[in-house]
This record gives sequence, structure tokens and C-alpha cells, in this order.
Amino acid sequence: MHATLKSLPIALLHHLGTHSNLQSVVAGLPRAVPVEQLRQHQSADPYHVNLDDQGLTLTLQCINPTAQPEELTWGLHGFTLDAASWDGGWHAGLNPHEATASDVLAVFAPNPEEVVNMHPMLCFAIEGPAGQTFSVMALFEAPGKKLSSLSFLRVGDWRTLEA
Repeated sequence: MHATLKSLPIALLHHLGTHSNLQSVVAGLPRAVPVEQLRQHQSADPYHVNLDDQGLTLTLQCINPTAQPEELTWGLHGFTLDAASWDGGWHAGLNPHEATASDVLAVFAPNPEEVVNMHPMLCFAIEGPAGQTFSVMALFEAPGKKLSSLSFLRVGDWRTLEA
């Protein structure tokens, strides 16, 4: 795992790209969220849950929406940290209120030559826990070009969440 990820929400990083019951998938949120607020299963489409009070947005998906209620499983597609309001921790070398694209690259990008830079967005791959690969997307605000949000998205097939 890329060393700079250790200061981020490690439970969410471990659960990223996994599926299980909803309580297990979202275990490790900085503050408890009622499962009813997270539970949506009208279709198998990914959906966003904005936890504005935490500075966090989750992208969840009901994997098997036609299953019996006790057999439903959810997957964590990704999560986004809002630079202005996320208070769950940042890498020591990154001040989210002042960070520019070059700051984000210096902290997170393992190979700057493999970064897609489409201002105001950077996108690159990073190694997560257990050898997983994540896509990282950083969005920046104009006019100061400061970090607005940092998103981590699953890559590859769903994995079953191990207890």
C-alpha cells in the first residue's frame, strides 16, 4: 500500500471495491450513520450518499437488488473527501486548504508520468491495501487552483469483504 494512504480512512480504503452486507461495507466511517440513510436498492445502479456533516460522499451499489432483504449485498465503489470539510485526517505533507495540483502529485502520485492532467482535474492510479489498485481523482477550484475534493474509486472486479 502506498505509504501516504495510511493517514486516510483506512477502513474505507480496505472496504473499497468489496461487497457484503451494508453494515460491514460502511464500517469504519468516522461517525456512525444510520443504515437506513445508506440503504438504496431500487436498482443495481451506483448511487451517491452525501454525508456533508463529515465532509464525505460515498458511492454505493446494491449488488443484488432482486434478492430477499436478508440476502442483499452492497458494494463500496468509491468515496470522496471534501477538502474544506473532511476532518478525518490528511497526510502530514498535505494541507487540504492550501494544496495545489503539484502538492497532491508530490504526496500521492507514484509516477508523475502516468498522471492524466485535465485541469481542473488530475487522475492517476495508486496501490491500496492488499495490492489493490485504486483510481484517484483530485478536483481543483478556480481561481486559486486549490484542492476541492479527493476521490478514491475501485478498479477491477468486486471482491467479497473478508471479516
